[in-house]
This record gives sequence, C-alpha cells and structure tokens, in this order.
Amino acid sequence: MNRKKYGNKNHPAGMEGLKFLHGQMYRYRRYSIALPLLACLSQVSQSLLLLLLPKIVLDAVTGGAGFAPFAAAVLRVGAGLAAAAVLNLVFHNEIEKCSQTFLFRRLNALWERKMLCLDYGVFCSKQGKIGMEKARAAIASPNWGVVELPGKEAALLEAGAGLAAYCAIVGTLHPAILVFLGLFFLVEMAAGIWIEERKQGFKEEKARADRRLNYIAYGTRGMKEAKDIRIFSMTGMLKEITEEVIRGKNAVEAKVLRWQFLRAGITALLIFVRNGLACLFLIERYMEGGMTVGDFSLYFGAIAGIGMWLTKLSEAVSGFREAENFVRDFYGFLALPEDGTAEGADLASGAVRREGREMSECAVEWDEPDKGVLPECAGTKPQGAADWDGPERAVLPEGAGTKPGSPASHGKGTGKPGGTGRAVSFILEDISFSYRKWEDGEEREVPIFRNLDLTIRAGERLAIVGRNGAGKSTLVKLLCGMLEPDRGRILMDGRDIRSIPKEELYGHFSAVFQHSRILPVSVARNVMLDVREQEDKDVMWEAIRAAGLEEKVKSLPAGEETGLVGQISEEGTELSGGQEQRLLLARALYKAAPVLLLDEPTAALDPKAESEIYEKYGELTEGKTSVFVSHRLASTRFCDRILFIEEGRIAESGSHLELMEKNGRYADMFRVQSRYYRDQERISAAGCGAEDAPFAGRKEGDTDQTYGREGGEDR
Repeated sequence: MNRKKYGNKNHPAGMEGLKFLHGQMYRYRRYSIALPLLACLSQVSQSLLLLLLPKIVLDAVTGGAGFAPFAAAVLRVGAGLAAAAVLNLVFHNEIEKCSQTFLFRRLNALWERKMLCLDYGVFCSKQGKIGMEKARAAIASPNWGVVELPGKEAALLEAGAGLAAYCAIVGTLHPAILVFLGLFFLVEMAAGIWIEERKQGFKEEKARADRRLNYIAYGTRGMKEAKDIRIFSMTGMLKEITEEVIRGKNAVEAKVLRWQFLRAGITALLIFVRNGLACLFLIERYMEGGMTVGDFSLYFGAIAGIGMWLTKLSEAVSGFREAENFVRDFYGFLALPEDGTAEGADLASGAVRREGREMSECAVEWDEPDKGVLPECAGTKPQGAADWDGPERAVLPEGAGTKPGSPASHGKGTGKPGGTGRAVSFILEDISFSYRKWEDGEEREVPIFRNLDLTIRAGERLAIVGRNGAGKSTLVKLLCGMLEPDRGRILMDGRDIRSIPKEELYGHFSAVFQHSRILPVSVARNVMLDVREQEDKDVMWEAIRAAGLEEKVKSLPAGEETGLVGQISEEGTELSGGQEQRLLLARALYKAAPVLLLDEPTAALDPKAESEIYEKYGELTEGKTSVFVSHRLASTRFCDRILFIEEGRIAESGSHLELMEKNGRYADMFRVQSRYYRDQERISAAGCGAEDAPFAGRKEGDTDQTYGREGGEDR
C-alpha cells in the first residue's frame, strides 16, 4: 500500500477556494456577497461627482451664468455627492464588520474543527505542520489574511469600474491617450505581479520561522517547564535560542520589505512620467483654444484620475492575489485528509448543513457493516502462553453494528470497568513503515518496520518491549489506525481496518498513550467526556475506583465536579503526574472498548501504586484484547505473550518464563534491570526508609527476576 501524499502544492485550490469562501460568507450573511458591488457603485459615483463639480463651477464663473442656475446645479451635484459619500462609508464599514465577525465566528471554528478531525499521519508530517501554520497565519489577524478578501474584491471592482468611467471621458479627447496610459498600466501591473510572486516565495520560510517562535513561546510557559527552567538555569540558553529564531524571522521579513520598497519606487517613477506628459498635452490644447477652463479641469482630473485608478487597479490586483493566496492556503489545509476520508473533505459543496450553516465535519456517510468473518486463529491458544484462559470463540464487539456516534458504539461504560466480555483479533500482514525526516533540506526515510507479520488473538494480553526507538509506540498507532503502513495490511476480525470508518474503528479502542494530557474541565468530564445519566456516573466511579483514584477525587472540594484548572480558578485543582496518569487510565476503563492499549501507563506512578495496577491487570483486561507497552519488564509477567521488538522485527516471542529460558536479548535486559532494583533495595535496607524503596510493593515470594526498570521514551 502506498502512503497518502500530503500537502500537494498543485492542489487546484484557487477557484475552488474562492467558491468555498463565498459560499461560507453567503451562509453566514447573505447580503455580504453584494457588499463589494454596492461599495463599488457608491465609490465610483462619488469620484465622478467630484470630477464634475469643478467643471460646473469654472464654466459658470467664466461663462457668466446667473447665480440661480449656478446654485441649483451645485446643489444637485453636492446632494448626490453627499449621498454617495455616506453610502460609500456605510458599505465599506459593513464590509469590514462582516469580514471580522466572519473570521471570528466561522473561519476560526472551521480551523479548530479541522484540527480535531485531521488525519493523524498528516498531523505528524512536515507538510501537514507547514499547512497548519500557513492556515493559522491566514486567519491569525482581523486586519490581513483571508479576512481581507471582501475588501480586496471591492477595491478590484472599484478600480476596474472607475478606470472604465474615466477612460470613457478621456477617450472623447483623443483615443491615443488611452493607449499611452494603457502602456504605463501594463508595465506597473506586470511589475506588481512579478514582485508579489517573489514575495510568495518567502511564505513557507516565514511559516517555518513562525512555527519555531510559537513552539518556543508555548513550550516554555507551563508550570512543568517553569521548574526545569529555574533549576537548570535555562533562561540564558532559551534567550539565545529565541533571539536566533527572531533574527531568522526578521531576515525573512526584511527580504519581503525590500521587494515592497522596490515596488513603491517603480510605481512612483511611472506616476511622475505619466502625469507630466499628460499635463503638457492638455496645456497645449488649452492654449490652442480647443477647450474651456472647465474642460481643462475635467480632462486633467480625468487623466490624473486614470493614473490613480491604474495605480489602484495594480494594487488591487496584487492585493487580491495576496488575499487569494491566503484563501488558497486555508482551503488547502481544509482539504487535507481527515480521519475516515481518503482525499479530504468535499469543501466546495460542503459536508454538513446545520441551521443554514455549513461546516466541515469528521463524520462520514454510514453504511451498516457486514457481520465480519473471524480468522481461524481467533480464540485459539496464543503461542508461548503458559496459562491461556481466553475465550473459545471471539465475536464482534458490542456496538460494532451500530452507527458511529451512538452510545452503543463508544464513550459509554458498561457497568463494569474491565470489559464487555467481547474481544477482537488482529492480523498484521507484511507491514512496512517509515517515518519521513528532513535533513539539510532533503527528505529521507527512517525505517521502523520491514515485512512485519503478527497475529494477536482475541482476548490475548500482549506485551511489547524493546529498547528506545524500537517502534513500540509506532506499532500501537498502526494497530488503531492512527498511522497507515507504507505496505501491507492490518485485519481486525478479518476486516481490513482501512475499510472501516475511522469513527467506528476508534470506537473499538480504549487507550492510555505515552504523552496523553488531561483536559481543563471537571474530573467527571475528563473521565466520561460526555455526561449523560446517573448510571454513567456510577460506571465512572467504578472506573475511578479501579484506577486507584477514588480517595483523591472524593477529597476534592467539589468531588468529581472539581475543575482541573488550578492555575486559573481558586476552586480548581492540579493533579500530580501520577494522579493524572490514573485519571487517564480511568477514562480508558470507563469507555470499556473491546481493545485496551496501554503505552507506558504507569510511567508516572510510584512503585507501590504501579504494583497495585499490575495486580489488577487481569481484572481490568477481562474479556478484552490488550496490548501493553512498557520499558519496565517486570510488568510483562502479567501478560500471556511478550514480544521483544528490535530493528524493525520481532526478535523474540513467548511468555516471561520462556524468554528467560531462551537466555536471549529479553533475558539480558531483564537481568540488567533486576540488578538495578536489587542494589536499590540493599540501599533501602541500610536505612533509607521503606518509602524510599524503588519497589515498595514487592511481595513475599517474588524473586529478583520479577522486577526491572528502564527509563526513557519510545517512538
């Protein structure tokens, strides 16, 4: 299987992006589509009346007209001019107001929704990150970016209509003047477009600089980071890094500014030459008696106005192209693949309409799945399992035939945190996977797996161990469909997971990932994510109790309704790292999905608490297929089978006792870890205190081979 290509620069997002944005604006406020045209009519009317007023006054003065006709004419033109000016101001203000409210109420919502729905592989890719940053920059300000498009459209219409009207006036004087002015216009426009293209070449470079600066700003402001910054005196180093990033960003902006200065210089030179030659021509005609003072004023104003409209048209075209490029960036981001889609959302026509509003959704069309056929291996005794007590026959998980999003499919407890009694099986066939890494401006592959084959039986408790970077966490992400393999396929109960809608697929999994975070909401919302009925709270308490967090939650000021926002609320609280990990485990247990994925779930727990979790492992995984990733080899004795991953393959497989008897890599690593704990326990026995022992939960009868630990993180 070929992995999807992300961030295609040739994506036809030009007209489609404009069509999409206009459709969104129409659904937001229907009249907003007509505002650029109305602003154009009022602006051109105002300009023509301003051009006509001096001619009326001068002809009346030099021609000896009576005061009454003169006053009447001036009043008519003045009244029209005042009305046009008021309407022009109203329409332009309304454009600005609609654009800014549209940005905050619709575009930001679209960006946030897309971020939540974005395919995980795209989210992690370089192209995806650049696309996200460019889209964020496109809607980051109420004064520039996508929000400028309606104003730029109005400016483009005004410049085109004004130029046409003034050309019609000057054409009555001599057609050759139009050709002369047109040549200057083409030169100015060509220069503006060329310079704008040069500026666009720096957009990705600027996006990378902005991303680095944002990473530093947001990655150093938390309480966890604050402790390290102070203890290790990191302020000077962070200041140097920040200054380096700012210098890089300023260098990019300086390049863009130089092109803008060049364009301003070219425009000024063209205006000077054009208006100077036109003025000489009119003076000659006036001295020959070919026009009145009023005509001279009208034509001179029209020729100067043509120059003004040409400049405005050139600026409007460049400005419109710039706004269109922002729209292209934003639309290209929205068109990136989402979870459950192959090519991205159909944004031009829209995916979901709600109350007259169209939004990009994660939801996909639902077709009731086939019943599914289980592989022959499902429910059989796993290889290397000493005491297998799995189900004789595996069936599809409860809710597998229900529509995604329904309570039966995911997110609701079953009354017993530990399982639904239904498990699923997996077969990984010829799986190859590589990460993409950029070095020195070139992309290269970092292979993780090559031709990996693996069968996970229904109800099996599988442990995955190995050294840092072996691919343990990557295997978990492949298993649940967050990443797609470069080659091969993954079958869940005989169904290729690529054929399963992502919402349905994710509904089969509960997980505690290596770097999960709690949400800044109440404890109850963190566990249940969607509070429905009292029976759900009963199940929530069962999950909290199973995760060993009941006493802590009941001690909080508002119990389970206490907000985990201690930094911003006096009534909120902050949990320790170990308590956060227990809360994440409670969330996974509450969901009660048929597959439980635990990626370093006890890394932040103290040894005694960790031991308590291990003792309950059989109960927590009852009726589930579970995959347990850990560096702490002591935890693997609770699993039916252990896989030792090394160099993209399964180097060893079997139970803990079988792998120890093989005396291979697993046994070597285990002995290193157990030696560490044996030394630590001797130190503890010498007087450090029981609370300082590295594994206070060690029970009588456990041998030195029971416990081991290796720090670090996996991919």
